[in-house]
Amino acid sequence: MARVSEASHSKSNIGRDNKQVSDKASALLDTSMVAEIYSKIEKVEEECKMARDENMALRETVVELKEELQNEALKENVRYREQEVAEIRTMMKEMGEKIMKQKERVDLISYDSVVEQVTEQRDKLQKEAVKILDDKLNIEQEVVEMNKQVNECREQLKVSFAEIVRNEEKFSREVERVKQGNKIEEEIKKDVGRRRGQGKALEDHGGSYAMNHINPPTIAAMKKV
Repeated sequence: MARVSEASHSKSNIGRDNKQVSDKASALLDTSMVAEIYSKIEKVEEECKMARDENMALRETVVELKEELQNEALKENVRYREQEVAEIRTMMKEMGEKIMKQKERVDLISYDSVVEQVTEQRDKLQKEAVKILDDKLNIEQEVVEMNKQVNECREQLKVSFAEIVRNEEKFSREVERVKQGNKIEEEIKKDVGRRRGQGKALEDHGGSYAMNHINPPTIAAMKKV
């Protein structure tokens, strides 16, 4: 009778352990929770892919804009210089023509007057030259500003790319955590199966022992109950 009581007590403990393990498995590895995590991971991976594609498109656009701005600035600068040269040539031609006319009339115009006119023309040309240099500096400053904007865009792209890389690493760790959760689930299932097998073996052993050692009247009374 003592062995029957011991077997019954062991069976009760195993049943309680099985229930605790089952409750823990249900709490840790809810199927809907795992499915939701996988869904979030897939969504984030898709967002990362879209961000990478957008990043590549932005890089190409920045390169194209930079080349276009540089080419346009150079073309505009060349056109401006050609126009300036043409204007200076026209001015020099007109000035030469005036000087020739003045030479022809030198007997009528005093030397001082000619010097004054030449000085005025020289001053005018010097002012034009200063203006050309100022315009050149302005164009160079605009090019520097454009390069600054392009560099800022490049830095923003670097920051965005670094953020994408950090997100990828974060979600890789999340995927690894889910995989570890799956391994734990398998171990718990194996442990539950093993404990159930042990409980069944003890139950069978206890039942056969009782049938062999309890007297027939007691067995009949147990069956009636």
